Amino acid sequence: MTRNNFRHLLSEGKIGGMTVRNRLVLPAMVTNFADPTGNVNARLISYHVRRAKGGVGLIIVEGAYVSKEGQGFTCEVGIYSDVLIPCLTTLVKAVKKHGAKIAIQLLHAGRQTSSDTTGLPIVAPSPIPCPVVAEVPQVLSLDRISAIVNQFAQAARRAKEAGFDAIEVHGAHGYLIHQFLSPLTNKRTDSYGGSKKNRLRFAVDILEAIRSAVGSHYPIIFRISAKEFLEGGIDLDLSTIYCKELSHRVDCLHVSAGCYGARQWIVQPYSHNPGLLVPLATHIKKSVKIPIITVGRIHSPEFAEEILSKGDADFIAMGRALLADPDLPLKIRDDCIGDILPCLSCYTGCSDRLRLGLDISCLVNPRLGRESVEPPQNKRKSTCVVCGGGPAGLSAALTMAKRGARVLLLENEALGGQFLLAARIPFKADFKKLIERYVAQLKNLGAEIIHETAALDLIKQLEPDHIVLATGSVPILPSIPGLGTKKHMTYIEAIKYGVQEHSVLIVGGGSTGCELAELLLTQGKIVTIVEMEANLARDMGNMAPILLDRLAQLKPTVFNNSQVAEIQKDGVFLRKKGSAQVELRGVECVILACGVRPDKTLEKDLRAAEMAFVSIGDCRKPRNGFWAIREGFETAMYLF
Repeated sequence: MTRNNFRHLLSEGKIGGMTVRNRLVLPAMVTNFADPTGNVNARLISYHVRRAKGGVGLIIVEGAYVSKEGQGFTCEVGIYSDVLIPCLTTLVKAVKKHGAKIAIQLLHAGRQTSSDTTGLPIVAPSPIPCPVVAEVPQVLSLDRISAIVNQFAQAARRAKEAGFDAIEVHGAHGYLIHQFLSPLTNKRTDSYGGSKKNRLRFAVDILEAIRSAVGSHYPIIFRISAKEFLEGGIDLDLSTIYCKELSHRVDCLHVSAGCYGARQWIVQPYSHNPGLLVPLATHIKKSVKIPIITVGRIHSPEFAEEILSKGDADFIAMGRALLADPDLPLKIRDDCIGDILPCLSCYTGCSDRLRLGLDISCLVNPRLGRESVEPPQNKRKSTCVVCGGGPAGLSAALTMAKRGARVLLLENEALGGQFLLAARIPFKADFKKLIERYVAQLKNLGAEIIHETAALDLIKQLEPDHIVLATGSVPILPSIPGLGTKKHMTYIEAIKYGVQEHSVLIVGGGSTGCELAELLLTQGKIVTIVEMEANLARDMGNMAPILLDRLAQLKPTVFNNSQVAEIQKDGVFLRKKGSAQVELRGVECVILACGVRPDKTLEKDLRAAEMAFVSIGDCRKPRNGFWAIREGFETAMYLF
């Protein structure tokens, strides 16, 4: 497609009196980049400036807490005091230099935070704890409700004084305003609960107070969860009623979904269809006369253009897609769609790290959060040999090539390593797309790809200045009595070559074993999983419950707290903790998914030859793809 095919996406849009250069929006996403006091710092400014330079139309800064008791994360942006206005002003000026409009989201977390985070008791409309945080909140009195309404108004005033082009009021995702809107969390019997009108009253009071504080022409966006995806919660009919009322008080509605009790609808995993929330936005758009922002795994420019051209929404929010590739808007403008690095919707760099209280990063883009750090240029054209073309090796080779080095990449198999295997697993095809983009960039930068085994003699012939080992890992083969009496294979062989047998036993219930089980079950196999620990997929972070829900529907047989004691021709014997031995009949093939160990073969040869090298990725220590790519990048940044 050419630029003319994206005429809707690249056209100007209006929200109230604000004109935006295109229809692409960076939605508010917590980064944990700010100072613990809520101050915007140089790192957060660089992050937003980088995306402004990349051409996005509107940036909405992450939820800024309007009071200390409303703080949701340890290093979240604050807007609770006039003391914070100068640093916010610095952010605004830095972003506006590059043509983007900038808004800030106003937030009170309510029950979706903890007293450990805020240093204060947490509050909510009713004394119902969040199922994730699990801390019982204090019930807000009418006086405290009035105080919070004023805090939102004062925060809006500060935003306007700091120079923000607009504000967004966060009424979605289970935070305080949402808690008043939802029948699940609002059990009040006073003027702020009971009826739809009363549950809406808190949001209306806030919006009217904000309008008084900022004036009639200042753009206000309201973000709402059109569906909670919880029984008895907000559904589309209810949210549409709310939106009709709210549309008279705001200039734009940002339609999302979910809450902490249904987090996969806030940040959707790769198993959810692209654009799954668009129909919600479209339904609400038919009921109001103001612009609508839609969101939800819209990573494809072609899909975004289609949504706009059909009139299903007015703006497209691309969150994680702009984390993965901040230049996505420019690449659309410049007809370079094929160069866009795809978001994998994998959770590993963003959602999982926030769950652990860390700052966000990105598997695809290891420079996220380090935008101000420029790679030093190679002054004398060093020759760098990278041994291995998996994610770690490709990341290192690409970074060194960008620095101006002469890069020689040795790989005797298809480039991509474990990511090529991952691409064969259900819902993970984009892993192959990422590898294709990396390889294309390497070739464009003049790197030489040598399809030979990385061996000592070949490396010597190439006379490298630097050697990077990225030879990966090999499967661990457990010592199971009688293993040779029945057909068996590793998980790599199973994914690469397929499994012909009908009844399969998978030894190992980590992420690899569970994903393989899903693949085989969708092929009609009978699958049994044996796992030594109590829980399956314990290494998958926020993705685990989503995968396990899908697995449960496919109904594998699962033995937790168990291990294979012996394999015989006619049966497999399991040893289960605290139980008698279990015999399984009818197993035709045993697949080993017991983890991996570093491949040290080439390392031993290089050490014997007294050749210096750096090991990265799984050959250093087995971890997931996030760490492989990050380690490749970091090593290559400072190797010479």
